Amino acid sequence: MFYKNLPIDLSSYILSFWQIAQNGIWEDAVKIIPNGANTTPPALLQRIENMAQDIAIEAFFKDTDDNFYFFGFRIEAFPKDTQKTIIQTLLNNTEQHSTLDDIALRIQKALTMDDFLSNTPDLLEIGAEGFWKSYGSYVVWNTDCALASITDIEQHAPQLLKPFKRPMMLEFAWKKPIPYWLGIPISSKNADGLYQLSPEKYQELSQIVT
Repeated sequence: MFYKNLPIDLSSYILSFWQIAQNGIWEDAVKIIPNGANTTPPALLQRIENMAQDIAIEAFFKDTDDNFYFFGFRIEAFPKDTQKTIIQTLLNNTEQHSTLDDIALRIQKALTMDDFLSNTPDLLEIGAEGFWKSYGSYVVWNTDCALASITDIEQHAPQLLKPFKRPMMLEFAWKKPIPYWLGIPISSKNADGLYQLSPEKYQELSQIVT
């Protein structure tokens, strides 16, 4: 698994909650707390039925110190009935003690995908958790260009270096067989309780693609 090569041990983090969003609007995501139930609430399935075709799902994992990261994927390419089946397969019987390994296996089963999380990402992107669209994000690396420096970020997306109410995330993203991503915080909290991108954390995590 790609993420096992990161300079951070994600194995001690367990599933905290799921969230589902349409059209990439995470500011209005539906949050689901896993409880081990073997059925998906009909109201949730009806809400998914009424959503736009572009649906994405994220699983949030936390450790005992309340550190977190998220893993997400987009199921826009599937018909609505298949989208509901995928979500049911993921949510049913899922416990809060599940790890990323557990959830990755569930996703592989739900999507019948191979080579999941095993290859180098297609791109790296920085954004604010939960405000990816409204606050603005910035692609800092892809297979055709070198890793962006802090100076590059300051020039093209200066807001990402300023204190904000949500953590700054470095997203490792893949395009195939469907879009999926792994987001890890790269910010520190200041005295005012706001989050600010840490150049040290950015450099440490992004080294894996350089």
